[in-house]
Amino acid sequence: MTPHTYKLHISTSALDAHATIFSGQLFRFTQDHKGIIVGVQGRNVIQLQQTPAAIHAQTSNPNTKFFINDFFALETVDIELLAKDWHSVPLFAASWENQPGIRITKQDPHECLFAFLCASAAPISRISQMLNTLARHHGTPIGESLYAFPTIEQLLDVTEAELRSYGFGFRAPRIIAAAHFLVANDISMDALAGLPYSELVATLTKIDGCGRKIADCIALFAFGHHHAVPVDTHIWKIARNHFAPNLADVSLTPKNYQLAVDAFHDRFGDYAGWAQQILFYQQATRKPKSTP
Repeated sequence: MTPHTYKLHISTSALDAHATIFSGQLFRFTQDHKGIIVGVQGRNVIQLQQTPAAIHAQTSNPNTKFFINDFFALETVDIELLAKDWHSVPLFAASWENQPGIRITKQDPHECLFAFLCASAAPISRISQMLNTLARHHGTPIGESLYAFPTIEQLLDVTEAELRSYGFGFRAPRIIAAAHFLVANDISMDALAGLPYSELVATLTKIDGCGRKIADCIALFAFGHHHAVPVDTHIWKIARNHFAPNLADVSLTPKNYQLAVDAFHDRFGDYAGWAQQILFYQQATRKPKSTP
């Protein structure tokens, strides 16, 4: 790749690149022993190294400054201001104290859609392995040992047997079915981007294997619906134990899913999805600190 560099002067409380990227929203990034983070989004290679006062970014995108600002939503969301407003919620305050600077990234929607179709019932390490293997065998090379995620056309040539050999298991038919669904219904990522939240979720959940939680992940991480709250087992537990005691003894039905989302909206408003990610990180990826 032809590298294009940008030095972003920013504190780790406004953006912690490592915590953000490895918080469960992205799957094809790695970090080496020098702290350099490398990954792929679309056809762009991203390399980041953070110091206490800056991030040194290098990408294959000619407009690296715009790309990085857009990727981390730096010019549209002031997470430090939101966190200050949300400190009245004790669980959030403790989570932010443990790990500030987690942001929502604006992902390549094509890869995000297929990535989260693979994300159910698997740890992040396995999801990463599956997606990287698929990209290596069927994607386009874009850097040293780096590959773009396969296009729809490339995915249509992948067989279920190949996907199973890559470790996709029961997820293999989903990938093939999703690719055919998008083509058969003439659905592009641009078309999905133009839909309001409710229509986007309604469309995504027509894809085999894409339930409300996966649709909310895609809405939040790829299409900028900041209020979307993916309710997995961790967020369900948080909602029941801290925000909605009326859900304590009930199961996660579609109706109760929405009640959990409503509880997040009541406390965190239009950017509830951002608060969700910070709480998710605390619950799922590091030992939780005792909270009031």
